[in-house]
Amino acid sequence: LEPDAAEAHYYLGTVHYRMASLFLKMDLMGKADAGFEKAAQSLQTVLRLQPTNHAAREMLWDIQKKWEKISANMQD
Repeated sequence: LEPDAAEAHYYLGTVHYRMASLFLKMDLMGKADAGFEKAAQSLQTVLRLQPTNHAAREMLWDIQKKWEKISANMQD
């Protein structure tokens, strides 16, 4: 069951990540922030189920970089 659950959470995380990335490109910072938060939650679940999932870990690292960009833009 765990591999299937991890795969489902990974898929959900990638969908939220892609939507949030589009919101970021359109300068919709609040929606991008919320989307990246949902993606991060799903990807953290993946890592709890599969600690060696490098794709999920890399996407979380990229989300962190995007959050820094959002934070900088919201302070301007």
